[in-house]
Amino acid sequence: MKLTENAGSGWILKAVGCGGVAVVTFWIISLTLGGMLGSARIIGQSNMCQSNVINMTRGFAIYAEDNEGYLPRTERWMDHLQGYIDREARLHCPTVSHASEPTFGYAMANGAAYQKRSDDTRSVVLIFDSTNTTRNAAGEETLKPIPGRHRGRMKKGDKFKPGNVVGLIGGSVKFVPDGAAP
Repeated sequence: MKLTENAGSGWILKAVGCGGVAVVTFWIISLTLGGMLGSARIIGQSNMCQSNVINMTRGFAIYAEDNEGYLPRTERWMDHLQGYIDREARLHCPTVSHASEPTFGYAMANGAAYQKRSDDTRSVVLIFDSTNTTRNAAGEETLKPIPGRHRGRMKKGDKFKPGNVVGLIGGSVKFVPDGAAP
């Protein structure tokens, strides 16, 4: 068709139809990829949280070595820990906040405060995901968010379930599905 010719109604309907099919196709593809990438983002945040808790439990261990084996008290525990972790962002749960925000998402367990690290305290909960998002939050594990803010699985092949990340005084970190004991 030349520029000087008028388009027939059949040609216009074909052009509009093809454009509509393209839009619907792109919309379906974006919904499919969005669902897949959304899940990947959630799993990535869960992995980042677990990495943060690993770094904090290591920081607590080094702190204890410098303080005759004792962990800090719950007041200002983040302030004490800051010198023993590589960056401030480790104190922020990625599903709750970014490093520049005044919310954090982790709490130190009251039962770990000023405990001496030993074989007897290895399995005592030290730090956990918390609904109290203030700096230096502390309390009992009843503060864990339900449903959990992360997704994980207990072993390879299991389905991903909601739960929270918990760090123990002995240095181990684990994902605890909703309803399970640490």
